[in-house]
Amino acid sequence: MHSFPKNLKTIRLSKKLTQDQLAEKLHVTRQTVSSWERGRSEPDLDALGLLAEALEVRVEDLIYGLHDAPRLRPSRRSILWIMICFFFASLLLSIDLTLTPYLKLLRNQTYSFAEIYHLCYMGLPQLGYFSSGSFLLSLLLLFRPVAFPLPWRRVLWLSGLILALPAFCVTLEALLYLIFPTYSLFLTYRMILAVPRNFQSWYHLTLQLLPLLGGALFRLGLSKKEE
Repeated sequence: MHSFPKNLKTIRLSKKLTQDQLAEKLHVTRQTVSSWERGRSEPDLDALGLLAEALEVRVEDLIYGLHDAPRLRPSRRSILWIMICFFFASLLLSIDLTLTPYLKLLRNQTYSFAEIYHLCYMGLPQLGYFSSGSFLLSLLLLFRPVAFPLPWRRVLWLSGLILALPAFCVTLEALLYLIFPTYSLFLTYRMILAVPRNFQSWYHLTLQLLPLLGGALFRLGLSKKEE
């Protein structure tokens, strides 16, 4: 029964039962059901019959799979998160591709658009990369759900925030420059100027990859472990 663990979990979730609820029907512990679904142990023939009866399926369906079982639909929370990330990623990256070149042209003509240009060039794209990373991973999770227990989830989303911290700092500096044009502590530009010209392209690439990876890890950390 190599496919039994996967079939059991699929059918249980299609019936909207938790491991505790199924265990209560079978008068066994939740650890027993979890062990079956992880493939660490297998039920005997009597338990297999009771399991099929509790799930209202045939024994053959547990062993070979329930071909007409409804596919697990993504939760509304996942769909909402994908829509939000897609909206922000599209909006912020569109600004980076369309509005920023136009503002650069205006900036060369007059300095009145310099503050907005700094925000669109350095600030908003970073948030766009963060949203893009979260959006892309959310799409992958629809086809290949992956979840972790609570301690690992905390490590993942915290790591994502740490990786995206430079992007958030860049956005904050751009906002400060927009609100206070005399703001002289523009650390990002100072760091860019301090980087040799041969490595400035790598520096910009790093500012793009870090929030992209941070957004992916942050989204992975929000995936709850199904039981």
